Amino acid sequence: MCGYTISEIGMKKLDPASLEVLAAIGAWTLHNAQGKSDVAEKIFKDLLYQFQGRYPHHKLLSHWTQEAQKPFRLVPDEERVQICTVASRLSARLPSGEVLSYDADDVLELAEELHKRGAAADDVVCAIDETDDDRARAVSAVHAALIAERMWRLESLEWRKEANEAWKKNPDTHYKTSASD
Repeated sequence: MCGYTISEIGMKKLDPASLEVLAAIGAWTLHNAQGKSDVAEKIFKDLLYQFQGRYPHHKLLSHWTQEAQKPFRLVPDEERVQICTVASRLSARLPSGEVLSYDADDVLELAEELHKRGAAADDVVCAIDETDDDRARAVSAVHAALIAERMWRLESLEWRKEANEAWKKNPDTHYKTSASD
């Protein structure tokens, strides 16, 4: 299992654990190439010879590297957290340019990480490309909505804790809980 050099990987029959790790590395790489067409193009060209004439391998390579080439579509200069789903990976591109990558099933964990980093629910947007098909748009939109909803709940819990702490310090004071108070 262990002890392969990178150049030997293509020539060896790998065990399931090695294949799983290589698949995770590949998904992470594609995710971090999102919107960088030069990187995605290089991945495609470098791997093309391995899968030429093999179906569905060549088709999958072509599809996933084309997906990674698509730029994020956003209003320019907005300081938002851009949520996108590519190749069963969920990514959040932060305003700093950093990309957080999670398995698509880890929506709640990503929301909690964004919350810890100071992002608010209102900062979350769905990053889509006009060439995305309806399913890809829907998946990204659902993930963005779930993340924003989870972050809103986390923010709400913090507000309640702050109100409780303020009340404990001065229980005789009436704190506004709504605009009508």
